[in-house]
Amino acid sequence: MERKRLAWVDTAKGIGIFLVVWGHFYASEPIKIIIYGFHMPLFFFLSGYVFRLTEGSMWLMIKKKSRQLILPFFVFQMVTFLLLFLLPIKSSLSVEEFLYLNGEVGFNSPLWFLVVLFEVEIVFFAFQKYMMNQKVYIFFLLLSLVIISSFYQGIHRPFGIHVVPIGVLFYWLGHVVRRQSWLEKGRIISCTSFLIAILVYLTTIFYGNEKQLVGLRSMNIGSFFPFLLASVAGIFLICIIAIRVQPITGLTNFGRNSLFILGTHYFFLIIYSNLIQIVTGEPAHSSYPVYLSLGLTIITFVAYTSIFKITQKLGVAHYFFIK
Repeated sequence: MERKRLAWVDTAKGIGIFLVVWGHFYASEPIKIIIYGFHMPLFFFLSGYVFRLTEGSMWLMIKKKSRQLILPFFVFQMVTFLLLFLLPIKSSLSVEEFLYLNGEVGFNSPLWFLVVLFEVEIVFFAFQKYMMNQKVYIFFLLLSLVIISSFYQGIHRPFGIHVVPIGVLFYWLGHVVRRQSWLEKGRIISCTSFLIAILVYLTTIFYGNEKQLVGLRSMNIGSFFPFLLASVAGIFLICIIAIRVQPITGLTNFGRNSLFILGTHYFFLIIYSNLIQIVTGEPAHSSYPVYLSLGLTIITFVAYTSIFKITQKLGVAHYFFIK
């Protein structure tokens, strides 16, 4: 049973990372609104779903998560810096951005998630390890912080600390859902529930939250409660799909390697932007028709499949954070 559960989580991450890349690859605004409404909360939720309280100390937890999240952050930042230095790209990476000191991470912007997830994991571990007796008070304090932070949108803080409360909230939700085994109940993941979730999600993002293009990194979430409702509905949809279709080897493989894809898919964006400029004779626009944005995304994931196979065959996959 445990193995199946983990398989669907990997599948859900695979679907999620595909949507992340599609949203970044010149997707039209309606597509972005649909994807951005839940895609980053989904990853916080899934991380919380697989959380297990260990017997080790806080220091051991920090060391473990630093290897898993902070080390890849700096490795991908260094590769990004080298590419920007070597290639004729009109972008740069300052020291403040390299270290995430000014609330920006430079060109490879998706890397913000690794730092914030690290912070969320450490905070949640501290809650579970040392403050379980006060969990009711902590929950209401956390909810209050999230609501307050929703009034300050379009901001960037060092290390993304302004995103941590809402990240912890979704992380906690994933942990609770796992403990209560809600996703193991047939009626919860029925076709009827799926259709209701679609209706709730689309209605909420297009009407309840007035077509807000959510940007969690800058807390551009629109109205808090419609955002929360839409995020939960979107997460629920992906979980149902993942449970129903798992295991699909390709999706689970993408899910296991979602960190690598997150940190490297902007390198493909460099290639595509240059190709578009060569073909059209003008800089790439921010959005293109679905067939082009989706086509580029599919091509990218075909390339990732080859990268995974080659690095694993050569026995060097782990050097690239590939599993």
